[in-house]
Amino acid sequence: MKRCKLISRSCLSWKNGRGARRHSFSPRSVTNTLSVDPYSGDWTIKIPFNIPYISGNEERYLLDALQSRAHCGNRTYSEKCITLLKEKYGFHSIFLTPSCTAAMEMGALLADLSPGDEVILPSYTFSSTANAIALRGAKPVFCDVDPDTMNLNVELIE
Repeated sequence: MKRCKLISRSCLSWKNGRGARRHSFSPRSVTNTLSVDPYSGDWTIKIPFNIPYISGNEERYLLDALQSRAHCGNRTYSEKCITLLKEKYGFHSIFLTPSCTAAMEMGALLADLSPGDEVILPSYTFSSTANAIALRGAKPVFCDVDPDTMNLNVELIE
């Protein structure tokens, strides 16, 4: 059975469970790495994440947005993104946010959280997760995570 273990903030490592060695990893590397131990057959694959995709058009798009003075708010590129997402996924409405923090705060507003409400959160999370709830007056309730998945351990929810 393959298990996934987080070995750094910039790399996921899958191990075959027979003790494959961990190798150092440079977060600046954009290539996937597969290592196989020739003696034991153990293997490790490291897949970088949080590395932005570069298409080659970024400079042109940035200059276009800056020169048109349409780089903030719902302007040309925002509308293009909204149209693309609506067409691809069939959504009726899409709201773009500048950050996940803003998205969570908007989600708390849309969920109509109010004082007295309680929201269960994973204990291993970023502060913005709880802040979005607390800003609405609701109470964040932390629950331990499953060490194998690092997600909320649903067996501990009361």
